Amino acid sequence: MQNPHWRVKASSHLFVASATLLTANAAHASPELVLVPDLFELGGLVLAFAVLVIPLNALIFRPLLEVFDAREEKIQGTSQKASEVAERANELLSRYETSIQTSREEINAERKGAVRAARLEEETLTNTERGTAEEALNAAREELTSSVDSIRVELRESARALGRDAATRIMGREL
Repeated sequence: MQNPHWRVKASSHLFVASATLLTANAAHASPELVLVPDLFELGGLVLAFAVLVIPLNALIFRPLLEVFDAREEKIQGTSQKASEVAERANELLSRYETSIQTSREEINAERKGAVRAARLEEETLTNTERGTAEEALNAAREELTSSVDSIRVELRESARALGRDAATRIMGREL
């Protein structure tokens, strides 16, 4: 990560360089060119630099750097809080999903139990009704059998009586 104060440092270096260029005399290309500056002039330049940098540092650069540091701390604190909130939200979501899954399992178990109970009740009712129907059918068969037997007896007697009557008519006498 880059230093967050690089802009301030770059602008301060630019300011110092421009101040130095503005206060320095233009160099002339001539045979009398002096590469070592006059000590008096050098002292004035150092004094001008100190006079400019010390108050600017106290009034502009240091408070600006403090603001940048405070801003960076706030950003880090906010991102840390955001990550804590995200962790808590994930934890709550996990608990919520777990409770939903548990509820679904309980509901499915209850539903399966209700279906089993309904099937058992249906089977019991079916068996009861089947038994009742078989009893009614057996009673009807017995009644039918007894009716058939009694009708057979009646038919035999009627057939005998009719046979006698027919024989009597055919033969012209009674048997």
